[in-house]
Amino acid sequence: MKCKIFTTMILAFALGLMANAQSFTRQWDQSNSTGTRPDWVNYLTRGIAATPDYLFIASRDSTTFSQSDPKEVTQTIIYLNPKTGDPVGILNTSSIPASTWAINMIEVTDKKEILACSLALYHEQWVPDGTWTFYIYKWADENATPEVFLSYDNPDHLRLGDSFTVKGDLAGDAIIYVPIHNSAKVVRWEVVSGVLNTTPEVIDLSGTTEGDTFGFPQVVATGASKTDPFYYNATGTLLKKYNADGTLIEEIKSYNFLPYPGYISCADNAITSFELAGEPYMAALSLQLAQQTGQVEAKAINISNGLSEAKYPFYSQSLGAADNNQYNGDICSVVIDDEVWVFLLYCNSGYAAFKANAPVATPTIPVTEAGWRMGSHPTLDLIDGNLSKPNWIDHNVKSLAVGNDHIYVASGPSQGGLAEVHILNAADGVKLDKMLNVTPLNEANSASDRRIADIEVDDAGHILSCNERTGGPFNIFAWDDEDSAPYLLISADGIPYADEPDAGATWQQTSYTLDVKGDIKGDAVILAIRSNTAVTYRWVITGGVLQNEGNPIVATNAIGNTQGHFGAFASAALESADPNSAIWANSDLIHPMRFAADGSLLGAVPAEVATNTSQPYRTAVCKYFEWEAKKYLVEWNWVWADHNRLIDVTANDLSTLTSDNQSEIGTYLGQAPNPERYGDVDYFIGDDGSLNIVTLVTNNGIRLDRYAGTGTAIARVTKDQLSIYPNPASNRLYVSSEAGASKVEIISVAGAVVKTLNNPTTEAINVSDLKTGIYFVKVTSNDG
Repeated sequence: MKCKIFTTMILAFALGLMANAQSFTRQWDQSNSTGTRPDWVNYLTRGIAATPDYLFIASRDSTTFSQSDPKEVTQTIIYLNPKTGDPVGILNTSSIPASTWAINMIEVTDKKEILACSLALYHEQWVPDGTWTFYIYKWADENATPEVFLSYDNPDHLRLGDSFTVKGDLAGDAIIYVPIHNSAKVVRWEVVSGVLNTTPEVIDLSGTTEGDTFGFPQVVATGASKTDPFYYNATGTLLKKYNADGTLIEEIKSYNFLPYPGYISCADNAITSFELAGEPYMAALSLQLAQQTGQVEAKAINISNGLSEAKYPFYSQSLGAADNNQYNGDICSVVIDDEVWVFLLYCNSGYAAFKANAPVATPTIPVTEAGWRMGSHPTLDLIDGNLSKPNWIDHNVKSLAVGNDHIYVASGPSQGGLAEVHILNAADGVKLDKMLNVTPLNEANSASDRRIADIEVDDAGHILSCNERTGGPFNIFAWDDEDSAPYLLISADGIPYADEPDAGATWQQTSYTLDVKGDIKGDAVILAIRSNTAVTYRWVITGGVLQNEGNPIVATNAIGNTQGHFGAFASAALESADPNSAIWANSDLIHPMRFAADGSLLGAVPAEVATNTSQPYRTAVCKYFEWEAKKYLVEWNWVWADHNRLIDVTANDLSTLTSDNQSEIGTYLGQAPNPERYGDVDYFIGDDGSLNIVTLVTNNGIRLDRYAGTGTAIARVTKDQLSIYPNPASNRLYVSSEAGASKVEIISVAGAVVKTLNNPTTEAINVSDLKTGIYFVKVTSNDG
């Protein structure tokens, strides 16, 4: 019997959008990324603040320049046009005593008063003219002469001035926070009715943990009173919200914020807050991470449900990489003409302005009986001129897994990049507000590896991931559920290529793919595969206990090809949770082959059934499953323009398979560059018995293709049997069926039948009365 697949024909454009999308839009950029960084932005450039009229940039550079042409000079504080970035003038600093750290950071009040602080630090070797006295200077406006607003003798010799925060009106009520470098404390001054309380409060912060560090801390005040809560962050600790007395209210989830989930040692230490569409957001610039990765970017997240439930992160373009071992830089925000502007400064990289765009009204990803898609196809995925592919599906996205009614999409660059795992609803593709906690995984997996190479879900809903091992141990982490932290399930190092002890002591590129069957808390089997060898590794779990002291069963598989190995991008799939389960393997050098547990060959899928043999690369990913009393393989390969191939492998003798046993399924997501040929495919059987295939393609998107069961097979109409043209259509549509058509239905994306023709002829169908959009054509042949 043929393996029959139902293919839906699309009449017009398939449309879609991200849910709750918001973004930063670059307004101007004078940075390394655009090659326009001015010379006066150097390693001493430190702080940034803005009013609707001016953008102020502070520098530690105390050199005196002529003020006749501020576009060509630098000074302690320069001010610019916030809408263009062009220098306008420099503040008068002549009355401030010359000192290495006389001016360190800058802020503005709600009434546009300008404040700058010194750095209270003394070190005989580094800065002989340093001082422990802490100063804040005030300018009434950009043309004023500064006056000393605050002078603090600092009897405890606290390092103050790496940042400071002011909220309110200095002529009325205001609050000033100065966090202490390398200490879980902040100093607070209060201004009441224009009078400064010169004796500050030193507030101890609760909720810190052992190992937290507090480098370059920053505070964001929520109000102008000392009774109002505040936010605090620093390198080495998570963003937290505190009561006025320093008791902890809540903190961000490490895996749900930025710059990368769980990378606590690079917490975002430059922060600002603003509102979009009436909802509060926190934006950040991680100075330390920017130094390490070159990702000098603004990052924002919605905190309307509190820090612990932060959601919808979005990013700006980067300012470009630059050396910045002193972590000098800042972020600020201001409302200009009813729009939120966010400004970034990163010394040696430059500065730039972005508009923060309010979230769009939550659109619906088109979901039909055939599934849903978010892709980059130039016609199928366009809506209002925009592609539906979300920005987070980029060149670092590699693998996915389906389970618990969700789709888990793993992302992480190779060679030191940090992993993250996004969570989508399987039914409609909508991205959840939360992500998997990957903190222990990122910390444990070697920076020389891809920290997550593959992700899978066992039959009980536990989530597993493995690294692509090129340096450190091969690790498999597991999550009991998507709200828990991962734990190390398996760690292996120095495993030889095969069973023989002298076969080799190292292994490379293990593993591109992982598979699991069963319940890791009960009985299960886990399979990993080596690329560029013919080796697979099998771990057996019995009664929740890992067998063989955690060592894998190593099998050299008898593939029999002239190269003697699988080739690159090898993939393997288990048939069951039986410890001796047969497996399927394939890669760029072999078509799918079935092996016994000991590695002996049980059969191979013929080339004409497996894939298009004219292409240089064969299948990259395969999955095995049983459905409606049949056995199937589903294969994915980027070379086929992101199509999948479904193969009926029920026959005991695989050599008897013919082209009737295979079908190419799904429409391609696009062909954006994918030089590493990354992507993945997984499946689930719906409650209604439908087969659901989920496909991920690096840089191109993700889709779900749904196929309804018939009790014996899936209905399929091939291109040779059916012709629908033109596509897209504007006035007339022609439907021609080799078997003859008893009915043609045109269906909207909402599932409504908008036009029905019974016993149609080859005459044209008038579609000029239909609105432009997505339609599906359902053709019922005369033979049913």
